[in-house]
Amino acid sequence: SIVAEAERLKTMVRSKQTTIEDLEYQRKKSDEEHQKELQVVLKDFQDMQDLVKKQKVMIDTQQQNLTDLAVSHELERDAKIRQTKQDFVSEIAERDRKLQQCDVLLSQRE
Repeated sequence: SIVAEAERLKTMVRSKQTTIEDLEYQRKKSDEEHQKELQVVLKDFQDMQDLVKKQKVMIDTQQQNLTDLAVSHELERDAKIRQTKQDFVSEIAERDRKLQQCDVLLSQRE
């Protein structure tokens, strides 16, 4: 009867050992799956970070282009204003010259 009890205990210990090994295997598998899921999430996060960086570069580039365009437009506008001013000054000078010619002609008539 002691031998039978010993066999029963041995069988129970083997059964418990098998259960422990099964649980350890399942935990290891679960850990591996969890690790794979974390790697996928990390990869997605890194992809998003890269996308955000690229979009920031695009936004910065567009901002610079807008700034350059505004500066160019302002310079062009200033150049047109200077040219218009110069045209007016030239036209006034031409009219002054003609008025002086008229004055000379009028004074010669008298």
